[in-house]
Amino acid sequence: MTVNSFAQEAGIKTKFIPYPSGASVKAAALGEEVDIYVDKVVNVVNYIKSGKVRPIVVFHDEKIDEVEELKDVPTTVEKGVDMTVGSWRGFVIKKDAPGEVKEYLTKQMKGASETEEYKQFAEENYVNIGEEYLGPKEFKEKMEEEYQEFDEISKELGIK
Repeated sequence: MTVNSFAQEAGIKTKFIPYPSGASVKAAALGEEVDIYVDKVVNVVNYIKSGKVRPIVVFHDEKIDEVEELKDVPTTVEKGVDMTVGSWRGFVIKKDAPGEVKEYLTKQMKGASETEEYKQFAEENYVNIGEEYLGPKEFKEKMEEEYQEFDEISKELGIK
């Protein structure tokens, strides 16, 4: 869906080939079955370092200087394509969970994200690119915004 959205914004044609998993599309790219694929930095950086794949564009509004192999790769915004996609992780809880449980978990997650141990882990695993901790309200807004975007794309692809 990301490639399709990018192609629409860039005014180029692509052929969508569905794969059952990220691992299978990565294998298809490494086996030269497909010409391009999109992946998270953490999943592809070692393939870039080894020369097995070549990055052509970063779906971000700013250069990714944190990763040597990506510092000179143009961003979508630099190329005039107003389309960025981040990689984020989050925790969810049943909506009817008690308020005190939600508050406790929110406090623990925020605290964990601020520790030096987590910051080091994030840097070493390239998960520190982009937004940092979002509270429950902000995270929900982000999820809903991206859901709407990908819902439209899935309709256009005939998936939904």
